[in-house]
Amino acid sequence: MKRGHIHITPIQKIQLETHRDISQAITFALVVVALAFAIGFQLAEWDLAMELAKI
Repeated sequence: MKRGHIHITPIQKIQLETHRDISQAITFALVVVALAFAIGFQLAEWDLAMELAKI
């Protein structure tokens, strides 16, 4: 079998781009969730520190 140039149809090109956009969106969402979780954790820790400081 001769290995030739892989021809990508416009539909496949759109599917590839869509897949890339979806994976970028998932990555972005994970980053946002991680940041929100980290900030929430910091605030909770700070709140706990303030409560302990009152005692």
